[in-house]
Amino acid sequence: MSMLFALLSLMHVGAEPSEASRRDLCVLGHMVMADLPSGREAGSAYIETDPSRDELMKLCPTLARALPAGYLAADDDARSRAAEHAPTPGVQRPSALIVTIAIPSIAQDGRSATVMVTTECSGLCGSGTEYRYTRTHKTWRRQGKPRARWVS
Repeated sequence: MSMLFALLSLMHVGAEPSEASRRDLCVLGHMVMADLPSGREAGSAYIETDPSRDELMKLCPTLARALPAGYLAADDDARSRAAEHAPTPGVQRPSALIVTIAIPSIAQDGRSATVMVTTECSGLCGSGTEYRYTRTHKTWRRQGKPRARWVS
C-alpha cells in the first residue's frame, strides 16, 4: 500500500496546479512579498522575477508587476553583482541583494502553507528563511515570525 502511495505522490508532483490552487499560490506569493523586510538602500534590493529562473514568477507573472516598495526586478547586472562573493580588483561595484520566493507548499488539508525565501548578496552573504501561513476565512495570514533556516 505504501508503494502505491509513493507512486501516486510522484505522479502528483509534476501535475499542473488547478486554477483554485494556482490562485492560492499566487496570493501566498503576494503576501510573502508584502511581508519582506523593507528594501535596503535604493537600488540594491531586488526580487527575482525572471520566469525562466523562478517558478513562482512563471506560475504568477502578475507578481512581477507588483513588487513591494524598495525592491526592483532583478536584472543581469544585479545578478552579476550579487554573485560576486569575493572582492575584485579595481573599482568596487555597488552591492546587490536578490530575493527569490519559492512556490508555496500548501499542506494537504489546505489549512496551512510554508514558503521558502532565499537571498543571495554581494560578499559572503546569503540566507534561507521559512514563512508559515494559515488560511483564514478570506485569505492567508502569516503565522509568527519568519524562521531562518540557513545563513552564510
